[in-house]
Amino acid sequence: MNYLNPLLLGGLLAAAIPFIIYMFNRSQYKVHKWGAMHLLDAAMTTNRKKIKLEQLLLILLRSCIPLFLAFCMARPVITGMKNLIKNAKSSMVVLLDNSYSMESGDSVQNSFQKATDETSKVIESLPRGSQVAVLGMAGPVAKKEVSGYDLSQSKRVIRDAKGGFGSASPAESFEKAAGLFSGTMHHADRQMVIVSDFQKSSWGKETGDARKRAYELVNSANVKPRLVLMDVGGKTQDNVAVESIELSQSVIGVEQKVKIRANLKNFSNKSFTDLRVYFRADGESKSASQVNLGANETTQVLFSHSFSTPGSHVIEISIDADSLKADNACSLSVPVLDKLPVLLIDGDPDLQPLKSETAFINFALQPFAATKAELKDMTVPEVVSAKAFKPEQAVESRVIALANVNKLSDKQLKALQDFVSNGGGLMVFPGDKVDYNWYNSKFLQNGRGLLPLKLGKINARTDEEEPASIVSQHYNHPALELFNDPRNGSLSGASIKLWYQLQNIEGGSTDNESVKTIAKLDNGDAFLVEKKFGHGRVIMSSLPIDADWSNLPMKPFYLPLMQQIVGYLASTVYPPRNLEIGQSLAAILPLSDNGKVATLTDPVGNVHDLPIIAKGSQSVIDFADTNFPGIYVLRTPDDQTIHYVVSTDRSESNLDRMSESEIQDLAREMNAALVKNYDEYRETDQSRRYGQEIWMGLLWVVLIAAFGELFLIQYFTEKRV
Repeated sequence: MNYLNPLLLGGLLAAAIPFIIYMFNRSQYKVHKWGAMHLLDAAMTTNRKKIKLEQLLLILLRSCIPLFLAFCMARPVITGMKNLIKNAKSSMVVLLDNSYSMESGDSVQNSFQKATDETSKVIESLPRGSQVAVLGMAGPVAKKEVSGYDLSQSKRVIRDAKGGFGSASPAESFEKAAGLFSGTMHHADRQMVIVSDFQKSSWGKETGDARKRAYELVNSANVKPRLVLMDVGGKTQDNVAVESIELSQSVIGVEQKVKIRANLKNFSNKSFTDLRVYFRADGESKSASQVNLGANETTQVLFSHSFSTPGSHVIEISIDADSLKADNACSLSVPVLDKLPVLLIDGDPDLQPLKSETAFINFALQPFAATKAELKDMTVPEVVSAKAFKPEQAVESRVIALANVNKLSDKQLKALQDFVSNGGGLMVFPGDKVDYNWYNSKFLQNGRGLLPLKLGKINARTDEEEPASIVSQHYNHPALELFNDPRNGSLSGASIKLWYQLQNIEGGSTDNESVKTIAKLDNGDAFLVEKKFGHGRVIMSSLPIDADWSNLPMKPFYLPLMQQIVGYLASTVYPPRNLEIGQSLAAILPLSDNGKVATLTDPVGNVHDLPIIAKGSQSVIDFADTNFPGIYVLRTPDDQTIHYVVSTDRSESNLDRMSESEIQDLAREMNAALVKNYDEYRETDQSRRYGQEIWMGLLWVVLIAAFGELFLIQYFTEKRV
């Protein structure tokens, strides 16, 4: 026997109260002997025995009232009553594996279809008045969590449930189930039915500790739920997945040729020959390729494409290799620019050619315009002086460069901080005009500001000494990878006479948690450092961008170096448009859109109206219900279209299941019944021990005892009279 409220068993002590009262209040007799006493002895002995018997009966009855009331309040559950199986209402939590590996199977039925069919039968078999909660192990099975007494509604939810989500999370699902059992589940008979294909990636040893802790949470309830593992997985099948898509450049302009690399992986022991790979752009077929993919091999397929219009585009790589459709395609949202606005803030302007601080970088970013060539530059730089820089100009830019700027006003600095924090890119080139105190205080902010490192002393090489140079090495940074190919030039060719020594705030190494040195000088000092700030990035140089301290602008690699850095800083798309399941979808819009409504169409065709809310100098929208993979299309009030791609991780593509013995060991570890379908569930369910609450019967016993006491008191009194 178990108890739902075991602490209330302390009320059993109240059964002793009638005995205590009787012991303290029973009559004390004085004996007076008289001559005819012997004539009454026989009658008194007989009456005394009757009275004691009546009193004992009343005391026992009075003791039973608090005794059974305490049992009633403790809510006892009697186990071992198999005959109650047909009438015992149940509280059931169904954990349905809706990860995309469940969609593998034959042409007749996949694992997910089998799971929904068998689960519907289980729910249908429950007695009326039972409770059912259905939880998805990889994603929601319905828009709202289903937990109630309407069994037909639960069946509809199971019937309409969608699969195709990412990895299943048993531990997280167990925790949710524990919360339901302790909160909304009320029946004494409790069941947790786990329906899964028991894939190794979700149920393997790597997840064992977290799963065990979560299971112990479920098992810590006063009334432990009975566990059932329903294995609906089939034989492990062959599977090929498109794992990811990579682009040859981070910033793509109109009519720019971009290379698209698709990464394919074969998760089976079978070789695929003449595998067709298709490339689509904005839903239109563009080209196809054919590859051979050996057992357990990974390969890459290359396509090239150019976009004729600016804006938001979607590319897709797909294969037609197997029945598991969820990983047979991979999509990517690609923003295409007609121009890349760059703001150059000049701290030492000069009207003479190549004398101003930004003259060389301005030329490097628009070489076609500078030489009056017919080709069009994607980068469009604008030069302003530090005094003329207006905060609203930051909103209109993708990258901003500070070239030997003395200092900025508080309002200008705040605009720059917001710009970078919202995903913008900033370049900092110091020079002889900088204000040391401002840079190392307000700009640095003790490591919390935009400036990556502290400006130290100026190092110099005399005319008799060899100039410093940039270390030639294998570069891992995206902005410098181009120079790993000697045909693109070598950064070591520059001669540097003066440079700033960049220091962290302790004066030690130039690397810390948020700052990374990406290129060095031959004496070990930093040349270029990068810092992440909010959602954006800052790249700082140790020397100016002009030719006063080095011959860097005169070298052939200067132009691609500046363009690579600007392209890298501009590549951050914030808010991101390629998301994982569950990650919030957001967009930043002009402040003039505040109060208006944008519409979002999700992958299943539902249209959502999203209010646009003001936030600082911009307006934003936010949508958190990205639980289903696919393409989400946002249309703004000015009729702009933005595509978002929500993808699942590819760990589910490995269809290897736990072995039969491993699943049996798991069932023993969890003290669970292991079945493969509803028929086995029903047979197992009928053979297991059931429990039934009996508090209602005990309450009737209490009431009967109370009325019985009144009746006996009246009866005994009348009989004596």
